[in-house]
Order: sequence, then structure tokens, then C-alpha cells
Amino acid sequence: MFKARFRRFSGLAATIALGLGVVVACGDAGPADFDLYSAPPRSTNVDAGSPGPGNGDFTTFSAEVSNVNGETVGWLYGTKTIAAAPGEAGLPDDRAMFINSLVFTFDDGSTISVLGSQSATLGSTGYNGSADPGDRAIVGGTGTYAGVTGTLTTSLGPNDSRLQEFRFSS
Repeated sequence: MFKARFRRFSGLAATIALGLGVVVACGDAGPADFDLYSAPPRSTNVDAGSPGPGNGDFTTFSAEVSNVNGETVGWLYGTKTIAAAPGEAGLPDDRAMFINSLVFTFDDGSTISVLGSQSATLGSTGYNGSADPGDRAIVGGTGTYAGVTGTLTTSLGPNDSRLQEFRFSS
């Protein structure tokens, strides 16, 4: 009797495992990787403390986003907050460490959310857009990009534009 129950249980377990394997194998692989360009950002610097760049100062910005063919596909909205001021935490006197929060919105209503940090040079009025290329985490999205994760690499492009390279995890 024990052997008969064990065989039925084993057969049921194998059937469930096989079924789950088929569901996983047939699941959506997610979006393909792609590159976009963001236009020069429109930004506002906010000096939150004593005059000059310091912890807590932040920049808000927005930029039109286009595909590699130059067609507008949405907008980028973001904030950069100084987490380590120039000369602190091992940084040179002309660089700060920023915490970034970015949201890419697309014409179909979908979004991609990105978080991370980035080192950047500072001018006399604060962040001047000269940031190191850097990787930041894609932490989710909505619509077409619901639940995505991966890496966004941003680098300075021509005419103060930014190349945004989206690489999704499988």
C-alpha cells in the first residue's frame, strides 16, 4: 500500500514539475535591450543648505527622449541629490557623489524606473552635467515594461545629449 501511494505521489510530483517547467520555458523573456538618446536636460539646481555645493543639494531635470532614428518616444524625469559633497568620503574637491532617481515615460504610457549613484564634477553653481558614465539599476516599470530589471548605462553624447543603454536581465 505504501509503494502504491508513493508511486501515485511520485507520478503527480513529476507531472507538476514538468508542467511548471513548460510554463517557465514558455514564459515571456522580457523586452529586448535597446538604446535611446535623451536631449540636453532642462534642469533646476536647489541649494538646500549653506551657499555652494553640499550634502542635500539637488537638481531636478527633464529631457525629451528619442530612439536611435531620432524619433521622439517619450520623456526622462529625474532628480540628483548630493550624498557626498566635494572633498568628502575620499572625493576630490571638484567632485560630488549623487544619488539618482530617474523615470523614463513612453508615448504608450509605459515607464521604466532607475535608481543608482553617480560621481560628477561641480562648477561654481553646482552640478554642471559632467558626469562619469555609469551603470544604475533598472528597478521596475509599468505597462510594456512591468516588472523589468536590469542595468542602465548613461554616457555623455554629442551636444550635451546622453546615450541611454538599457540592458534587461533575463
